[in-house]
Formats: sequence, structure tokens, C-alpha cells
Amino acid sequence: SGMCINAGWRCDGEYDCDDQSDEKNCSTSMCMADQFRCTSGRCVRLSWRCDGEDDCSDNSDEEGCEKT
Repeated sequence: SGMCINAGWRCDGEYDCDDQSDEKNCSTSMCMADQFRCTSGRCVRLSWRCDGEDDCSDNSDEEGCEKT
């Protein structure tokens, strides 16, 4: 769309561009070893899993966590 966005936002499972071009032509590759793959396909930091915050925007990083 001509708008510049943070490179980390490309193919992160969230539309950051008005025309959604930041999520087009993305491979469904695996996340890095230090990342958790959300149900949406977005990769977030592994340390964010079960931290009590919905970092995936679909709460998948908080599912199956032990209640303390």
C-alpha cells in the first residue's frame, strides 16, 4: 500500500495495512525456537505463553495453562 510498517509486523497474523498486504504471500512456516505459534498462525515470544495476557489476540497463548 506504500505505507511503511515495522518489519516484525509482516506475516504476524494481524492486518496492519489498510489493504492487508502485510499478510499476503506469507509462508506458513514454523515459529522460531523461542516463539509460540498462536492458533491464528502469529508467532509471539515463548515467554508470553501462560503469562495471563492475551498476546495472540485469540487467547490461544493462554489456553491449557495451569491455574495458580
